[in-house]
Amino acid sequence: MGTTTCLRTAAYLLAAASGCRGEFLYTVQERTIAVSTAADGAVEVASANDFAPFVADLALRTTFATPDGGTGLNAAEAGIDCHLDPNRIRLIGRIFGAGGTGVFADGTVGVIDGHAELALRVDVTLSGAELVSVASRPRPNVNPEDKFKIKIRRTGGEGTVVFQIDETSPPTEVDTLISLPAGDYSVEYQSEITVLEGEASSDIGFLFASRSADINGDGLVDTNDLIKMLASFGRSGMNSWSEGTEADLDGNGDVDTADLSRLLGRFGEVNAR
Repeated sequence: MGTTTCLRTAAYLLAAASGCRGEFLYTVQERTIAVSTAADGAVEVASANDFAPFVADLALRTTFATPDGGTGLNAAEAGIDCHLDPNRIRLIGRIFGAGGTGVFADGTVGVIDGHAELALRVDVTLSGAELVSVASRPRPNVNPEDKFKIKIRRTGGEGTVVFQIDETSPPTEVDTLISLPAGDYSVEYQSEITVLEGEASSDIGFLFASRSADINGDGLVDTNDLIKMLASFGRSGMNSWSEGTEADLDGNGDVDTADLSRLLGRFGEVNAR
């Protein structure tokens, strides 16, 4: 999934024209769902390069002969709901696969697997040092063949990886804070399942969110941000997915005087990216 200089330039201009002036400046988004079945190698892909929410669902069904003379069903599904705003990248997805034992063309009996995957890559620019949340939602029905990856890479130069989770036995939940200096980054997310026999599914989610004092991402730290903070003031025990969590500027799960002090310390800033 390559990008061109022309596309990158156009994306910058579109971001500027649309008033996208938050902590993140998006350069290009690549959101792909690939669904395949091993029964006949079928693959379907949906992708988009734009700045709007992206919702898509794909499903494949392939029948195959079973050793008892019946018919088996190989299945793969993937769905994605990706939303971007100036301070937040949010992905909600689901993947499902089903497989079984069947008869191949040469008459041998073997396992026909179901496979589904989805991927997201977003290139962003941070114009200043920023505290960000990196979170993934729990994934039920995890099976041993699952793969799961989150990678944040500093683009340019050697492309240093600054954060990575890459596991075949994925964690049930990730919610952490990292400090990133100003610069260009690619945020990459990938999840896939392979089902040898039976069926399995995973409900998944990914979040990359700024903890900026510019809560509403309009480039200003003003009364609008203060109003949003006061609407959540006093809430506690939140995680990165909670409603109003953008007001938790220090990421400790509470919206309190520490967050208010941080906002007031930057109050009046213009183009606060």
